[in-house]
Amino acid sequence: MLKKILIPLALLIVLFCFSCRKDKLITDSSAQLEFSTDTIIFDTVFTQIGSITKVFKIYNPHLQTVNISSIELAGGEPSNFRINIDGVSAIKQTDIELKSKDSLYIFVEVTVDPTETSNPMIITDSIIFITNGNQQDVDLVAWGQDFYYWYSIGGKYFFPINQETEEFNTGYTLPNDKPHVVYGYLTVDSSNTLTIQAGTKMHFHQYSGLAVDVAASLFVEGTADNPVIFTSDRTDIDYRDIPGQWGHPIFGGIWFYTESLNSTIDHAIIRNGNIGIKTDSTANPNSNTVLTITNSVIENMSGVGLLAYNSTIKADNCIISNCGQHTLALPWGGDYEFNHCTFANYWTYESRNLGQLVVSNYFEAGSKKQHWSIDAEFNNCIVHGNKTEELVIEEVEFSGMTFNYQFNDCILRTELNTTTSNYNNALINPANITIDGVTRNPIFADVEIDDYHLFEQSVAVDYCPEILGLEIDKDGVARDSNPDAGAVEYTP
Repeated sequence: MLKKILIPLALLIVLFCFSCRKDKLITDSSAQLEFSTDTIIFDTVFTQIGSITKVFKIYNPHLQTVNISSIELAGGEPSNFRINIDGVSAIKQTDIELKSKDSLYIFVEVTVDPTETSNPMIITDSIIFITNGNQQDVDLVAWGQDFYYWYSIGGKYFFPINQETEEFNTGYTLPNDKPHVVYGYLTVDSSNTLTIQAGTKMHFHQYSGLAVDVAASLFVEGTADNPVIFTSDRTDIDYRDIPGQWGHPIFGGIWFYTESLNSTIDHAIIRNGNIGIKTDSTANPNSNTVLTITNSVIENMSGVGLLAYNSTIKADNCIISNCGQHTLALPWGGDYEFNHCTFANYWTYESRNLGQLVVSNYFEAGSKKQHWSIDAEFNNCIVHGNKTEELVIEEVEFSGMTFNYQFNDCILRTELNTTTSNYNNALINPANITIDGVTRNPIFADVEIDDYHLFEQSVAVDYCPEILGLEIDKDGVARDSNPDAGAVEYTP
């Protein structure tokens, strides 16, 4: 009797398994696909320049094979978007079988047509999926932007130049109504000037940058509300914090040739390059590159934030942060003054071998060491980071050369001997602070999100005895009579 019962039961199990075979098509109209996202969004895409490729996945969550009747770009041939369905570029594909628990990839790109307008535009479309008569879709959204396009000719494209007549003028001011996209090195020609107005956005392709020739000058005229931005041409959110995207790793992003004259940079944000600013010079005290930088930020450089060879630089209210090698390197002499500046290096991409701030009177070129005098003064500054030694002070004695450096009213992280006359009222290696049971950085609000403002209990608050003539900080906040160290004053 038991045997007679078991045989029909075994047949039922076989029939059930056969009916649930993975290769059997499911025809139920309620059987829907699943997607890794319901919307693909492209951040600012410059007209006529294609976007990055984005990808999403389609899943079959069912126990049986699904036949996708069609996958189609809704906008068809005229669409600004392009799709690739599991390796096949097409506007539409039909009868695609997707096995149980399997998936396939859809790749999406977009190119925006120029509109001759300065305002951003929104481009939309969708990808439609039909399965057993059931329609689903994934939305496509892109922000498009017209721009000014600059490219190098024979390695350099010289400013100032009239783009319509290609005739050189005695000076050039960049319009600020649309972004500028740069391929190659643009060069301010010798004895000429380039002015960059408040609110201008400069986007550089890989290994591209801006150079200032001998006896030429650059004037960057940003404001607290409308800074001038120097960054890469990769505007998608995935690239917002990736270093090394522009500027040559030797020449730098903004590159001042030997003897560039009296350039000024005010309220600029320079980010995500190889070297933020590089100033070159010859071993001649009368031919130094001269630069004044105020109220500016240099951040997220794969190499050095500010690299200066035998130059004359004055910097006020500046923040230089998160660089793979040094935030500031003065490796071969010069005359430097830094007031109310913040040097903060909490680089986490890979190991950082040396301290972030370098002061030296020599530079090695092959087997030879090139020497020159240096005078570097730091007043009301912060030098702090995630290494126990953040200062690199290197002197080589050489006849006729002087080596002077001074830290006045500064907060420093260092293991060097700071009992010498080179350090005046310096706070060395402040301990972490515990507030409500939470241990935090002794100086900055939140280094994990690169916020180098101060907090109420920060050791930098009211640390300095005088404001050095800088009544206003980088953000436009008034300093009090006992100013805080660094570029920004604490405000409750």
